[in-house]
Amino acid sequence: MTTHLHIVLWNANGLARHADELNTYLRFRDVDIMLISETHFTSKSYIRIPNYTVYDTQHPDGTAPEGTAIIIKNTIKHHLHGHYNQEYLQATSVVIDDWTAPLTIAAVYCPPKHVVKADQFLIFYATLGPRFLAGDDYNAKHGHWGSRLITPKGRELLKAIQTDNLTHISTGEPIYWPTDRRKISDLLDFAVARRVPPHTFTAESSSDLSSDHSPVFVTLHTRFVPTLRAATLSTKQTNWSTFRVLLQSTLTLHVLLKTPQDIEDYVHHLVETIQQAAWNSTPTPLTPTCTQTCSHPIKQKLMEKKRLRKKWQNTRSPQDKAALNKAVKELKHLLYEGRQQSIQTYLMNLSATDSTAYSLWKATRRLKQPPLPKDYRWRMGKE
Repeated sequence: MTTHLHIVLWNANGLARHADELNTYLRFRDVDIMLISETHFTSKSYIRIPNYTVYDTQHPDGTAPEGTAIIIKNTIKHHLHGHYNQEYLQATSVVIDDWTAPLTIAAVYCPPKHVVKADQFLIFYATLGPRFLAGDDYNAKHGHWGSRLITPKGRELLKAIQTDNLTHISTGEPIYWPTDRRKISDLLDFAVARRVPPHTFTAESSSDLSSDHSPVFVTLHTRFVPTLRAATLSTKQTNWSTFRVLLQSTLTLHVLLKTPQDIEDYVHHLVETIQQAAWNSTPTPLTPTCTQTCSHPIKQKLMEKKRLRKKWQNTRSPQDKAALNKAVKELKHLLYEGRQQSIQTYLMNLSATDSTAYSLWKATRRLKQPPLPKDYRWRMGKE
């Protein structure tokens, strides 16, 4: 079991346009779970992240504004908990297993225009079960978790936290950086937890992603249960010709079966022979390794963008903002070129021969399959 969980809270202000950057960030920072608000998804929107499963909740009327999503590693044993879909609060939640008890992880977004009372927060928290961590953009300000101002929504949320004996997880420093210089940066993104002791987590902000909100990197010290691969006798790489030869050469057919013990012994011999032939005909699967590296130009541009973003957050000058926007645009172009190069390499390596396991026909078959609706993908649990 792994002893820590990396959870990132981030208001994306439109998730689809950050897909390439987010893919790089997830691998580079080894993120386990990403809680995202303001996805701006509709019923026709969807993104795919290799080695991760994506769940999302849209705005109640199905339009693009607002919405939440959770991106979780496929290696973490989990299941979809549900979607909370109200005008004043949207949330997507999953349940993971750890050594203490099931833990519900929820991505939350509260639009700023709605008034939310303490009872409404408590009703939402009641749906998450006895142990949870629910975080992202609450649009609720209070000095209790480090905001510069106190708003009515912040007072109501604090009342709910105190009533239900909950804990807040916050960096205590500004997270929201408005482009308008007349507005002052403040803290809007944090988490609320139940039965998650304060000494088991740490939270820090970073300047890695491109949005008007900085991502919050939460490290939760816990032991969660990984997804285990089901034991199988064969795989797609099993050589059935070899299996047939091995079975014919080792299986004994001329056996007298006169007593129950004879039958039991022969069944045992038959099972062992089939198992051994299958194992000897199946190559050992390679353990997939998640590469944490990216090209040198992308690394350099990531560091430059991070430096410029930090500089603009300190100065808030138009010149620094222009330099940051230029770096973001150049980074997106590099990421797009990298993705196109990967696709080109994949296509060049396709063939209709046994040397690549007939990869061309497999790719063609995938392309000819109709796209699956979102509800079906959620039921399947993994891409």
